[in-house]
Amino acid sequence: MTAAMSEAVRSHIRAFTHPITRIVDIAREFGALPVWVDWASFVAITPDGEIVVLDHDEESPNRRPATEITLLATALTEAAKRFPELAHVVPSRPLDAAECHSCRGAGQIAIGKQNFKCQCGGLGWIATDVKQLGMFVG
Repeated sequence: MTAAMSEAVRSHIRAFTHPITRIVDIAREFGALPVWVDWASFVAITPDGEIVVLDHDEESPNRRPATEITLLATALTEAAKRFPELAHVVPSRPLDAAECHSCRGAGQIAIGKQNFKCQCGGLGWIATDVKQLGMFVG
């Protein structure tokens, strides 16, 4: 993580808003920028580039490193999509990586008029090892 990227993450944490106030409070308390929120937890990136999961639906947020490939890929693609300063966190597709068979490289799947994040985490290709996701994970 470059110094500029770390400062961008810090700045976005300070400015972060969400309809669920508890998510904002946890993000600021733990110094982690939410990039993917679901029903019970959120995935966030810290100013030092760590990708973590925090529970917002539990009494204790239970901060832990994200380790699952799809979750890590989702965090990277969402961070880049939402925050242009973080565009460099998305890894390039390795030459030997297979195109995702579910989305055929699009990174999302259309169901009706809605688009949903694919199982590839939005990469469009299948990461088989966290090391393929680059210096921001692992």
